[in-house]
Amino acid sequence: MYARDTSKKIRAVQRAKGERGERVGTTIPYGYMKSSDNPKQIVPDPETAPIVKRIFEAHASGIGIMKICDMLTREKNLAPSVYAFQRDGNRSGNPDMGRPYHWAQTTVRKMLSNQVYCGDTVNFKTFSKSNKLKKRIKNAPENVLIFPDTHEAIIDRKTFDLVQKHFEGRKRPDKQARLTNTRAFCTAGNAAQGSICTAEKTLTPRKTILCAAAIRAERQTAPRTTFARVFLTELFLKTSGQ
Repeated sequence: MYARDTSKKIRAVQRAKGERGERVGTTIPYGYMKSSDNPKQIVPDPETAPIVKRIFEAHASGIGIMKICDMLTREKNLAPSVYAFQRDGNRSGNPDMGRPYHWAQTTVRKMLSNQVYCGDTVNFKTFSKSNKLKKRIKNAPENVLIFPDTHEAIIDRKTFDLVQKHFEGRKRPDKQARLTNTRAFCTAGNAAQGSICTAEKTLTPRKTILCAAAIRAERQTAPRTTFARVFLTELFLKTSGQ
């Protein structure tokens, strides 16, 4: 009860801040840094803001995301998650220290669609259903609050709008949304007793996963290096409440 009440109070405070136009996100977008004069304000990072500008200009000129990633990797620009970790120890982006210069296409794609680079504050893009759930859900457009010109822009609106036009008609189906509640039966572990393996969110019927039940069963007789992937024999979607 106490945890639930505390969560409600925190949500109310965050909601009030967001409605006033203050940033409610904890992660500072790549290309920005906290202002030394006002920690609540963000300003362009002199090291990474030029890289963000190059990414937008390259895509606006017709260069594809894959080629942009190859260019950034070849030039040995630190990946955003690695840069954030080296700058302030932030591990929220799961930095891959084994491949510090690897730029993922999803990273660049999200960057190119982020309106914050125009100088706007965008609040409530996602939400969680409960204080017990860490999963963030994409909010409906009408529930997203946008406050223009709240900080210095890195990208002019003309370039940003041109990039968004390139995205029109090219967006892929949101597998994460469709497969959020995916569950699957497997042929190993305790499947005979009706146990269910929870599949990864991006799972498709042709892919395989490691079954936790099978791992626990095999751990008693085989070393970890011999664990094989478990092939799924049944895949079905369940919606909440069914």
